[in-house]
Amino acid sequence: VDRFGEPLATPLAGLSRLFPQPQVLAQAEGDALGSLGIVRQRQAAIVAIARAVAGGQLPLHGGADVNATVAALKALPGIGDW
Repeated sequence: VDRFGEPLATPLAGLSRLFPQPQVLAQAEGDALGSLGIVRQRQAAIVAIARAVAGGQLPLHGGADVNATVAALKALPGIGDW
């Protein structure tokens, strides 16, 4: 969030950034994610999820079908039953 999230002005201490938008994470380079201590396989999973959300193939919202969402997530690299 510190690296990729947009700044947000709030009166709450510690709440100063929004969670990164999928479009931002979809374009994240491996080195940028790696510098945060994220291993390559997880980097690929983060970017794949972000691309799927940004491209409209993976709707993540309260009304999304749970089974379809789980199946779509499992189809992405680095995501499984574990």
